Amino acid sequence: MPPPVNQAMLAVIAQVDDVLRQANVITGTTIAVPRGSAGLASVTGTVRSTAPTLTDSVLGGVSARSASLVVPDHASVLPSPMAPPNPMALPAVTQFASLLQHVPGYDLMVGAVSQAGRVIGRVIVVLVDAVVPINPFASIVRVFISDGAPGTAAHPDGGNAGLLLGDGGAGWNSTVAGANGGNGGTGGLFFGAGGAGGAGAPGVRGTDAVNPTASGARAPSGLNGQPASGTTSGTVTGEDAAAAGQPGGPGVAGGNGGEGGAAHNYGTGSAAGGAGRPGGAGGAGAAGGSGGPGGWATIVGGGIARGGTGGAGGAGGTGAAGGAGGSGGTVDPGSVGGTATGGTGGRGGRGGDGLPGGAGSAGSSGGTGGAGGWLGGIGGAGGAGGSGGAGGSGSSGGDGGAGGAAGGHNSPDHGWTNLGTPGAGGAGGIGGAGGAGASGGAGGAGGTGGAVFGGPGADGSPGAAGAPGSAGADGAPGSTGASHQ
Repeated sequence: MPPPVNQAMLAVIAQVDDVLRQANVITGTTIAVPRGSAGLASVTGTVRSTAPTLTDSVLGGVSARSASLVVPDHASVLPSPMAPPNPMALPAVTQFASLLQHVPGYDLMVGAVSQAGRVIGRVIVVLVDAVVPINPFASIVRVFISDGAPGTAAHPDGGNAGLLLGDGGAGWNSTVAGANGGNGGTGGLFFGAGGAGGAGAPGVRGTDAVNPTASGARAPSGLNGQPASGTTSGTVTGEDAAAAGQPGGPGVAGGNGGEGGAAHNYGTGSAAGGAGRPGGAGGAGAAGGSGGPGGWATIVGGGIARGGTGGAGGAGGTGAAGGAGGSGGTVDPGSVGGTATGGTGGRGGRGGDGLPGGAGSAGSSGGTGGAGGWLGGIGGAGGAGGSGGAGGSGSSGGDGGAGGAAGGHNSPDHGWTNLGTPGAGGAGGIGGAGGAGASGGAGGAGGTGGAVFGGPGADGSPGAAGAPGSAGADGAPGSTGASHQ
């Protein structure tokens, strides 16, 4: 065995996987000799260098001539143009060992070949460093020849390469909504690719609308109309209800409408019940109040009896049901040939509309790619823009209130007769609109390329726009009032 070169040696390891034979540049594979064993054991997996740059490796001083002395017939190892033709006492810069790593449980520090010009059969050159001395010049060399560090959340932009050679660090891929991706670092002055810009973060989905809830309380009801009676040949009319139900505050149901006053004519004339008043509108999330019933009417001497009209149901608050319509007033035609018509039921209240969903937030922009080296180097690709946030869903509309039942005359012998018209059901509330989807973030611009060699980096793709939120379901229309009470 030839003497160590800069406290390092080259070893030829056979029986490497067939896939390695096809490679011209091999990275990411570690092959180690187990402690106390003369045989071969392969440990294959992705490896990252423990050193920030390849110049921190103690194998940096191995030259092409040293490699040919050890494995003259098996591999042609291509060193960096800066590597000397003969061994040197101090490490020089090569492209041999960018993946130097210690494997726990093994005697040796091992590293996969990072650049090989030729791999024959199943043979690959593996660099083995047995002593691992400290490179006193690493920090100095790194200023001139090194790759930039990748960006982080604390420092999003990728680091610039060394002054002379090296690739710029990649920008941080943002994971924070509203924060753009980091810019790529600049390549070395002479040679080096610019770092890729980091991707922008996606926007946040808009909030889903939620209807408020009712507290269970109800606003005050309206006052009833005063009854009226008489013995006239004209018409006795009951007083309309004095007031509608009071509207409810947030979460409070509307008050019920007042009842129309009753009318009694004991003479030969007619009677008309007073009208019920509407129910109060419900507060946000609470139902509307019921309409007041129409006043009832009775006659004795052959006139006309008309029941009062029921009051309309109050409109429902946000996302809540409308109030039921008041029932039509009942009638009694008497026994001397009078006529009677029951009161018309009140219309049901309209359901409350739902709330719109929240808009999504815009995606963040991708970072700008770093500039390539002045002499030769490809600019870094721009980072992709983050996708826009989707819109939130709208909340559902409230159901319409049921129509009031028709008034009429209910006799023991014939049941319900002289019926009025049932009230129509209230319209259902409209579901809240879905929130708007947000725009995607702009892609970052590609970095400029070298003046002599290389080219500009590709621009990052813009983020996709967020999808709009789904609309809330419309409330169901209220049912028509019953044919009688």
